[in-house]
Parts: sequence; structure tokens; C-alpha cells
Amino acid sequence: MQPFDFGKNKKGGRSAAPPFQWDSMLKHTSLTSSLCGWVVLAAVSLACAAGCTEDAAGIPPKLKDWKCPDYTRRYFIKVEAPGEAGNAGLHADSMFASVTLPVKIVGEGAAARPEPVLLVCEDGTTPAISVRTVAGGSETEIIFATGPGQRRFCLYTNVAKVPGEASTLTLRPIPLMVHLRGMSAGEAFAATAANPLTLKRFQAMEDAHAASLPAPRTLQNADPHPEIQPNIDDAECPFFGIQYDIFDRINAVANIINPIQYAALYEGFLRCPVAGKYKFAIDTPGVAHLVIDGVPVLAAELPDEHRDPFALNKTIDLSEGVHRVVVHYAEANPATDKSAKRTDADLQRFGIRLHWQPPFASGLLCIPPLSFVRFLPGVVTGCEAAPGTAVPFVDVETLGHIRAAAQKGDGAAREFVLVSARALAIPKSECMIVSATGMTAVVSQPGQNSVCAWVPAGTPVEFSFDSGPSSKPASGWKRVVTWPTLKTGVKEFVEREVMDLEGELLVKSAPEFLYPNETGHIHVETVLSPKPVIIHKTHYDAKDYVGWELLPPAPRPMGEFNLYFENIGTPVEAYAATPDESGRRKLRVSFPAKLDQALTGNAELVLRFVVGGVECQNEKFRLLHAHAPSWPGKLVLEGGELTFLPNATNGAATTPVESERLVVLVPHEDEASHRRLKPLDAFSVSAAATEGLFIGDPLVEGVAQAAGNVPSIGLAAALAKAKPSIKWKAIETAGPHRYRPVLRMLVDLDAFVASSPNKALPKLVVLNLGSGDVSRQTPLHTFERALDTLLARLTAGGVERVVVVGAIPEPWRERQCEPYQDRVDNVVKHHHVNGIDLFHAWTGDVDWMKRFSTDDGNSDIAGPVPNAAAIDEIVQLILSRL
Repeated sequence: MQPFDFGKNKKGGRSAAPPFQWDSMLKHTSLTSSLCGWVVLAAVSLACAAGCTEDAAGIPPKLKDWKCPDYTRRYFIKVEAPGEAGNAGLHADSMFASVTLPVKIVGEGAAARPEPVLLVCEDGTTPAISVRTVAGGSETEIIFATGPGQRRFCLYTNVAKVPGEASTLTLRPIPLMVHLRGMSAGEAFAATAANPLTLKRFQAMEDAHAASLPAPRTLQNADPHPEIQPNIDDAECPFFGIQYDIFDRINAVANIINPIQYAALYEGFLRCPVAGKYKFAIDTPGVAHLVIDGVPVLAAELPDEHRDPFALNKTIDLSEGVHRVVVHYAEANPATDKSAKRTDADLQRFGIRLHWQPPFASGLLCIPPLSFVRFLPGVVTGCEAAPGTAVPFVDVETLGHIRAAAQKGDGAAREFVLVSARALAIPKSECMIVSATGMTAVVSQPGQNSVCAWVPAGTPVEFSFDSGPSSKPASGWKRVVTWPTLKTGVKEFVEREVMDLEGELLVKSAPEFLYPNETGHIHVETVLSPKPVIIHKTHYDAKDYVGWELLPPAPRPMGEFNLYFENIGTPVEAYAATPDESGRRKLRVSFPAKLDQALTGNAELVLRFVVGGVECQNEKFRLLHAHAPSWPGKLVLEGGELTFLPNATNGAATTPVESERLVVLVPHEDEASHRRLKPLDAFSVSAAATEGLFIGDPLVEGVAQAAGNVPSIGLAAALAKAKPSIKWKAIETAGPHRYRPVLRMLVDLDAFVASSPNKALPKLVVLNLGSGDVSRQTPLHTFERALDTLLARLTAGGVERVVVVGAIPEPWRERQCEPYQDRVDNVVKHHHVNGIDLFHAWTGDVDWMKRFSTDDGNSDIAGPVPNAAAIDEIVQLILSRL
């Protein structure tokens, strides 16, 4: 293996020196780049005055005349190239540029090809081009050669007939990529407090050993595709040559490269879409220097295994355009004794990540691969339909592609594209509007028609214009663009141009019911969620490298984690939520119980989880008032948790909507309101009631009927038979009970009300809470508040008389049941309704368990529900209250 070192080629201008004996290191780099799902916009940048097109005075002479009359449209293109400042000598002289435009595609499938186009350079030549189209997208990338004196072009499109002249498709471009050199550095690159690894020391070593340099390499995956764009993300060493079986399990380790000291030099070209303040951060436990356009920006001269992900950061001003980025990196731990060595791999924390926060972003994000340009950007500066006739156009550049919520599975992941859009030939009085299904529209200010935003991939995104409050009419012009997703199946073009944002938000606990003047607390946890690596136990136990067990490195955040809490009528609260070294971080969000917010049923609490300025997840909580006449949606019980389907009905034609978590505010009525003999008034009305409703446990083990049917089993049927003068309906929640039956009663009542005429309830209701089985399913706190809400919903539905049959004791479970009856007593007294305390009435008898006997006179054999005689006893107690 030949010596491999830093250094400059002839373009770098550094003199050669005798070779130094470096241990060469090479490997294929495994980059962290996957697709990320579609999320709403991260930010908006409104810069530069709009309404512009190519000034005639700025058009090169050979581009002014219309080259070929067979084309009906032409675009003026200006190539943005980086300066030579800070050149590290890793890139060759030849360069290529590209522009993405809505060029028509002729044919389908394998026969699909772009329509003829004609590219004209400022020197009058018509160079060859290369074309790239991607399934699932609406744009075509035109690639062409560029260099000094060849920065201005005209591209002719939209042929009216077979053109007499067209560009040939013979160009074979070489992508810029990110280039690097890496090496095993030995003790010469060890860093100590007495001898830190300064930038000057880096450069001196590079100059001293330039003679031994091979050609620089491209930083990309082991599966090389010219279309794949890499990133400065994780150094190439240490390297573990891991083989996987068909189940994605680690099967064997081919080779391991883990030098004690390792150094690398990176050079790439970063596209800054707007001028402004850019914040950069380097995440590494090693030594690193960031240089942009030859100016040192960030430096860590000593290794630090405890360095926080974004602790090394700085904000600088950058102009719009392409900037040369150079990173000097070294794993420079000073220990060289094998028994005492501590490489970054041993710490399970190795590599390097470069993050940025552009002016339009709200947090640091690992720089997307597409922001390191594959080809120099060709910026459209004007569009004409005829010589001197400018037409509206929006020039759109792609700066990043991510996938969020990938932990939910590929089908649930959402993909977003970071775009920079600039309007041409649009009146300055108009605003640019960026909109798509599922995203909040981004609207610019008049005269500032430049926008940067995250937009959904795989969905048509519309760039349109509006005159706003102005009396002038809008132009009505719009452009629709679609970006491909991983789901298109064209992975060779898309898969590694994107990043997976490995973060998720977990709601650990949240209140379901709140009383007035209480504070609700939502406990959440942010978690790093990388794709799991499945390892055979034999390989886990075996040490394949001295001091290193075969385990994946601990995950590191791809961007700053932030949590935003939106509460009605209060400012948005922001929480720093980046996980610590454990990969997790716990937070508590609090809010007061404001009853007036919940009266309409439209109040929501929203937790927005944002990584690197990209909204990856949101959790919604619907605030409902227990006494509201109706709720604008449907209650659902999912896995024992109450959720809410806003604006849905309980019928079969329910429109699928995303469920929300539920918080019910339960007000306590003023005691003075009950001192007007209302109970007696209610009795006088309900005594003559002709309709009644039974809710709850019919005390029959089996399947309950649909809500609203005539009762036909157990206690409900016995009550209907004993009181035939009342027309009964039933909401039966039959046992065995699971998932907190009192909540099931609340959900079933909501469905019954929604299906009732005028959403009204009968004046008389009998509520049976069921056997002591309740005590095994529902926490006391939730039980009391849910029962309170249930009675409040009955009152809101027009019920005037309620009889509550309390907790029925279970044999040998008296102690578990008694606390629930105490809570029933509290709620019954508060609501001034009739209560039947079966628990104390029955357990006062020595042989009370005979009510569950399945064999006459033998109370030692007890059934799961009261027997027929006990049910008749309950019926008589209910009738005495009616």
C-alpha cells in the first residue's frame, strides 16, 4: 500500500519535500445519508428585490440575438463559481455547471427522453450537454461545461417544430463531490496541552510531505454512482468491514482499521442561497479546523471526548453564492501504548459532522448533501418568449432533501426538500406564495420575492403570486414543481442525496381530565432513533479488535432538537430538547386549565418537535368542556387512552382524520345553584318520564348490544321488565371489562348522543358502574374524574334525573373495591344525584358472597357476576329511587 498523505497538487502551489513514513489508510466511506419525510416549512428567507430579469446591458453580445427561431423560449443563465481563496488542491481544474428547468419529456418508460434544447455560451459556441431526469419529479437537470470566460449562457427550450439546431447529449460530466485525503498519522499528530494541533501545524505537515501524495479521492459510498452527492459527515476512519446476512444481521467482520492517530483533509463547495449570517458547528471528539474561502472559522486544537454536539460553533457573514469549504480533521488522542490507547472507536464516538444554520433556519442541521454542490449552480437570471419580451418565471434550486419520522416505517416517513426560489419579471407589488397539500403556505412580503422553505417531496408544490391588499390585479402566473421521493423506487438517484433525521418525540404522560385552577403537566421525551443494527450474540461476545467490542457507535443528533408548545392565547414556548449522551432527554410542559378555551371545542394544545429547523413531528391535544352541549367530533378509545377525531361523526361515513389526544376540563358547579329545590323539580319531571336510558354493565359476561338498542340481557333487561311504563334504551358495556370501562361508557355515550334526534338524551338515566372489576382497570384518580365527566355529559344532554349504582363488590376483593365506592360517593354528592351504595349494603352481611353463588346455599363457589336473585335485588333498589 503506497504512502498516503495530505498536500497540495501543482495548483496549490506548495513545494514538495522528502516523503515521510506514514502508514497508509484507505476505506470505502459509509456516509450517513438517507431520505427524510415530508414536514411543513422550516423557515423563510426574504432577500433581494424581486421583479428582476436579465438587464439588456448585462447580456453578453453573442447572447442577445435569438439563436434559433424554432424555439419559443429562452433562459439567461449565470454560473456561480467559487474563488480560489483557501484552495486545498483536492479538486481538478475542470468544472461543470447545471441548471434545473421544466423541460418536456417525450415518450414513456425506457424510451423517455427530453425534448431538444439548445445551449449557447457567451463565446457563441454551442457546447454538448448531459441531461438527468428522475422518476417522480417534474424537473430536468441540464449539465454543461464551464470555466473562466464561460459563465454566461442562453438555453433555448419549447420547440415549435423540429429544430434546425440542438445541443448534443455527449457530455460526460465529472461531479465535484466532496474530496478528501486520509491517513494513519502516528505520534506526529498527537495533540497535548503543551503541543496543540493548530491550523499552522496542520498546514506545515501537509507542506512537508506533499511529494508522497496520490490523487485525491471522492468522498462517497462504496457503491459509486456519479449522481450520488456526499457530505462531510463521519470521517472514513475507523472503518469496520462488516458483512450482513439476508436479515440485516452482522454476519462477519472482514477487516478493521482503527489507527490511534488518524487525520483527514476535506474540500467541498457549499451553496449559500442568500447573503446573511450563517452559523456553523462541528460535532467531533477529535481535533478540527473549519476554513471557508481561506478564512479560519472554527477550531478545536485538542481532543475532547465529552464535547457536546453543538458546543463548537461560530456565526459568520457569507455572501450569496458558492463558497470553498475546507475541513482539517484529526483523531489526535496522545496515548500510544496499546494497553492505554483510547481511540474514538473505543469510546464509541468517532467521526465528524459539519452543521449549519442559514439565515432562514431556526436551528443547526447537519449540512444536507445537496448543499455541497454536485455541479456549479446555473442561476436563471431571465426568461424570454421573444427577443426583449420578458415573461414571469420562478428559478428554483434544491438545497437539501430529508426524511423525518422514519422510525414509524417507510410508509409513514415524511420527506421534505429545502428549496430556494427567486421570482423573475413579477411586479414588485406582488407576493410570492409557496403552497402544497399538507403544508402551511409561505408568503413573502411585496417586493421581496425570494423564498427559502422546506416543502413536501412527492407532492406538487405551487409557486404563485398575489397582489395582496393592493388594488392592482395579480399576475395570475404560477409554476408547479414536484420532487421525487424514495418511494419512486429510483434509489440510484435519490437514496443517498437525502438524510434521515433520527429523532422522535414520545409523550410519556398527559392529563386526561382537569379541574378548574389546576395545572396540566405533559411529560415528554426526545429520543434519537437510528435504524437498529442486529448483531449475532456470538459476535457481540467476541472481541474482534483489541479493546473494541463489535457494537455500533452511539448515535449523535443530526441537528438541534427543539420543542415548541402552542397554547391558545399565550406566546409560543420554546424548549431546548437535544438529547444528552444517553440519547434521550426528558422535558415537562405545563399549562393552566382555562375553561373558556374549551367551550367551543376548537381549542388545541400543540407540541411541535423540530430537528435542525425542520418540523419532524407534532402532537395535538384537544381541549373539551365537560358541560358543552356538543363536541365537534368523535370520542375514541384506543388501547385504553381517550382520543378525539375532530369534525368526525359517529356514523359509518366518517371521514378519516388524524386522532388527537384529549384533555377534558371538568368544572365544579357552585353549591348555591343547588339550593333552589332543583332535585325536587327534577323528580317531578322525571317521575312522569316515558323514556329512560340504561348505561353501563348489564352484569352478564358476554358481548354487549350496539348502543341504543332495547335492553335484552342482564340487569338492563330486568329493569325494563320491571318498569314497562318506561320505554328503555341501553348502552351496555358488558364484561369482562378491559381498558378502563368507565372510559368506554363515556365513549359509548358520546356515540349515542351523536345518533340521537337533536342530540338529546331521555330525561331519566340509570348508570351501573359494574362489579369490582373496575378496580383492576382504572386508576382511582382517572376513575373519579371520568365519572365526574360522565355525569356532566348527561346533564349537558338534557338529563334531569340520574340513578347511579355504585361499585359492586367482588368476592375476595373487597379491599380493592372500597376506594372506588368512596370516589363514587364524592361524585354523586357533588352532582346531587341519587346513588345506590351496594358495596356497603352488601358487605355489611356476613354471607354477602351468596349473591355470587352458582350453587344454592354454597357461597364458596362464586361466579364472575351477581346471580339472578342479586340482580332482582338491584332492580328493586333502582325502582325505589324512581
